[in-house]
Amino acid sequence: MIESLIAGVLIGLAGTAHCLAMCGPLAASVSLNFSPDRRLGRANLTTLMWIGAGKVGLYTLLGALAGVAGQQLMLAGALMPLLLISGLFLIAMGLYGFGIAPPTRLFRHLLTPISAPLRTISRRVTPINSAARALAWGMAWGLLPCGLVYAALGWSLTQPNALAGAAGMLGFGLGTLPAALGSGYLGSRLGRAIKTGGAARISGAVLIAMGLLSITLGVAQG
Repeated sequence: MIESLIAGVLIGLAGTAHCLAMCGPLAASVSLNFSPDRRLGRANLTTLMWIGAGKVGLYTLLGALAGVAGQQLMLAGALMPLLLISGLFLIAMGLYGFGIAPPTRLFRHLLTPISAPLRTISRRVTPINSAARALAWGMAWGLLPCGLVYAALGWSLTQPNALAGAAGMLGFGLGTLPAALGSGYLGSRLGRAIKTGGAARISGAVLIAMGLLSITLGVAQG
């Protein structure tokens, strides 16, 4: 379980460039949904922490479900395609660190069916003036389609049980928080620095390496 947690953190951290590009603008606008007394100082940071808890909590739950599903798929001998798909997602996200953006049309199509429900949830929990509303906002954020999340969930399907799957996605969620919420709290300067600097290429290389490893394991399963 500890191994799954550490691996999840590494995947999340390696996706820094992707998270800043996809979630940075959303995170930077989160404070606009705060009640006026929460837009500055400690209240701002506390609210962002509750939002992060909702996002990470949802990922952990999805990881547990993926672990259960993966356990059944392993028993059925259907692990190979999952490893291949997860590897391709990781490579696509890693290429973003080198300035090669993956196609976004598919993600826009995936977003369309759930955009209306998410807007409804967002309206019901704004202004964000309590921990409960911040938690709900974070969970709604976690439901947004994201290639990196899909890749992490695909990897979680390869875990042996629900506990390992939950630990992996818990680590992944924690690894994405600095990028996802940092731009909301510190502003866009940090985001631009990481997206355009060597950190983006390093994180991209790590994701590509993980993707190639996943594909290699998938081929070995065949």
